[in-house]
Amino acid sequence: MLHRLGARLTRITMYRLMLYYLGSLIVLAVIFSTIRLVPLNPLEILFNTAYLLAACYLSNQAFGRLFRASLNVESQYITALILTLIIEPGPLPNSLVVLTLVAVVAMASKYLIAWKKRHVVNPAAFGILVAILILGSNVAPWWVANPALTPFVVIGGLIVAQRTSRLAMVGSFLVAFSLLSLLAGFLGGVEMHQAALQLADALTFSPIWFFALVLLLEPLTGPQDPQLRIYYAAAIGALFVGYQALPVKVPYTLELALLSANVLFRLVRFDPRISLILKSKEISSPGIMSFWFEPPRRLSFTAGQFLMLTVPHPYPDRRGNRRIFTIASSPTEDLLMFATKFEEKWSSFKTTLRNLKEGQEISALHLEGRFTLPQDAYQPLVFIAGGIGITPFRSMIRYMLDSKQSRRVTLFYANRQAEDFVFQDVFEQAELALALKTVYVLTGGEAPPDWTGKTGRVDANMIQQEVPDYLERMFYVSGPEPMVAAMEKTLSDMGIAKSNIKKDFFQGYQET
Repeated sequence: MLHRLGARLTRITMYRLMLYYLGSLIVLAVIFSTIRLVPLNPLEILFNTAYLLAACYLSNQAFGRLFRASLNVESQYITALILTLIIEPGPLPNSLVVLTLVAVVAMASKYLIAWKKRHVVNPAAFGILVAILILGSNVAPWWVANPALTPFVVIGGLIVAQRTSRLAMVGSFLVAFSLLSLLAGFLGGVEMHQAALQLADALTFSPIWFFALVLLLEPLTGPQDPQLRIYYAAAIGALFVGYQALPVKVPYTLELALLSANVLFRLVRFDPRISLILKSKEISSPGIMSFWFEPPRRLSFTAGQFLMLTVPHPYPDRRGNRRIFTIASSPTEDLLMFATKFEEKWSSFKTTLRNLKEGQEISALHLEGRFTLPQDAYQPLVFIAGGIGITPFRSMIRYMLDSKQSRRVTLFYANRQAEDFVFQDVFEQAELALALKTVYVLTGGEAPPDWTGKTGRVDANMIQQEVPDYLERMFYVSGPEPMVAAMEKTLSDMGIAKSNIKKDFFQGYQET
């Protein structure tokens, strides 16, 4: 049952999962306020929720039309629910002024504080801060930090962070905040045990958890690269403690820390949104289609990196209108190629993508990724691909061909059916021109009569048989998340050091 739940959660986008999580917190808050565990009026909570949902929707629609921008409707609802859990319900009509101002400013920030169609700051945090500066009142007491709600904030938030691969990011923020808080207390003359008690109080009775598990995870104003996320989150923890330690009392240091990090990240590593024009598409196998897009200029990237694609369509399903795709083309090719598998039940995203006509436009951003070739050209490698996980290896091998890099590489390529293998032309060229050895592996069903590859699973015996010097190799594993996790364990059991295993998994693909 837990496996099925995990599989279902994997197929839900980060935005939709966050919506479910925040909506559940509001439902719990209404129930708890009814039985007086939360000291608020349940009807006022419901009113705030409905009003902010409407205000954010109308504001976002208005700004979107004014700036002729494609809209992600889920993000406006997420901002509304975040604001609901932060802004305490109050008496009318004053509360309407606060709610309207915060909603309008939050939505406006996505379009006014933007660079090359990319918003820079977290909308909810910016809306709250501007409202405070204008109204000069305590408009955002973060009432979600209620003892009755905190366990649900933590449990639900950790599930979201785990399913979106951001647990390390949350941990980085909490560790940086905790250690620097203790250090600041010690330097300020506070007894260590007293500083520890203050820290425990902050982690128990403050909005730290809601901030770390919700606002911190906002994807478009921070890095996508897992390692960069860790540094980014630690920087926010340091800024938070630093603002609190200033001689002059600075209110709303959480919002300030997040917004400061948003701006600093953009200054250090700006990643503009780019438009891609569809030039052609082709059926690479019965279940896989490849798409070739033309960027406005030659895109500089490293083989193995990825982009987040946005394919606008009117009524996106629960998986949304964005996906992260590994670039399957080489940096030496003029066009960008992406490939995806079409299962029996397509998402609205894939339906729209498949139906794109030549000349139609989509957008892309977040060029990142560390699943790239090592600097040492003499390091022997093993590539292990499951299903659609072959795409980064197509990019790498095409790049090695074009740049005449004769690395020693063994590629294990596993699929359930023989007709699912793609890009064999590239691999055949590399086998002739480079030191590439390709091992095709059928993992399901009966092999066709003319099959000359392997059958079964890519396991320790197969690797040892095909790669006698496996202990000297660096391993790259790409494919569905369960396959990557199982392969990592196999390699570890074989004595491969963790530093010699690089992983790139595709959430949502469970078949391999």
